[in-house]
Amino acid sequence: MNEKVKKSMLVLYYLSLITAAIESVLAFPFFGGIIVLVMLYLPLMVLLGFYIASLVFSIQTRNEIHNQEIREILEKAKRNYIIGIVLTALAWIPFFRLDFAHLNDFSDVATLF
Repeated sequence: MNEKVKKSMLVLYYLSLITAAIESVLAFPFFGGIIVLVMLYLPLMVLLGFYIASLVFSIQTRNEIHNQEIREILEKAKRNYIIGIVLTALAWIPFFRLDFAHLNDFSDVATLF
């Protein structure tokens, strides 16, 4: 595995950790809603940015890796990021709240290290 792929996987790992941390804070029904409203939806914009960046890094890394097992893990992570993007977009609708944080399982990305 070359140095560029290792760096991409490390960035992907840290992006996943940050995304999971933000998502876990916002997942509390009343508390998360208040944070989003008080900060004028800024946490959702940040979360959307992290999801998009993670999706781009997972696609780039997947295309450069030849190990089939790691490619499958990154493919599953890619689906999770797409689900996260869709759910974050739905969270912009006022008073429409879906708690589907359990759909995004970032443990697969953590197993790469």
